[in-house]
Amino acid sequence: MTKLTKTTPEAPLRTAPQQTRGQDRVKLILEVAEDLLLSKGYEALSTNAIAAEAKISIGSLYHFFEDKVAILEALITRYNEAQFEMLKVVHADKNVSLEAYVDSLLVALVKFSEGRPGLLIAFSHAVTASPKFEKMETEFNQKLTAMMGAYYRQRNPKLTERKASLVAWTVIVIAEGFLLASYDRKRAIERYREVKKATKRYLELYL
Repeated sequence: MTKLTKTTPEAPLRTAPQQTRGQDRVKLILEVAEDLLLSKGYEALSTNAIAAEAKISIGSLYHFFEDKVAILEALITRYNEAQFEMLKVVHADKNVSLEAYVDSLLVALVKFSEGRPGLLIAFSHAVTASPKFEKMETEFNQKLTAMMGAYYRQRNPKLTERKASLVAWTVIVIAEGFLLASYDRKRAIERYREVKKATKRYLELYL
């Protein structure tokens, strides 16, 4: 599985690592936590289990992270930021055809998800475990709909900001539903074609 290795300033670290050794330790903690989240689920995840699997002392883990909530915050932050940067590229050119845009959007999301198999499902389950995670999800979706909405208004200046954001939200809902269902490999291609067709027809109403 492709790992998300970037540690961002926004990540909820107790102590920001200044040296390579500390940065490597944070990276290890997050990679192990990600693997355990996928294999055991959020409820079974614990700082002791992460430290044991990473072969580090629990004190070393607590030097950087307060608890497992902080670790999951860091994982979600990295995932969301990587996804946002990927989608910014998709929304950089307002002059591409609508069909090309929809295709690039869905292909990019599928590739992103395949590089991190199961994480979207794992996060969707974990989000309900803490109001903090729900707040993070809400804020990310607001940021994403604002970016996509601005792109749609570039393509159609007659759209109001409110309507453009609503259109963006709808496209996100369609795409996320597709990603959650696309793990069924037997029907992935068939579903992709239908989702692409539905998304294109929906956007034709506004763009």
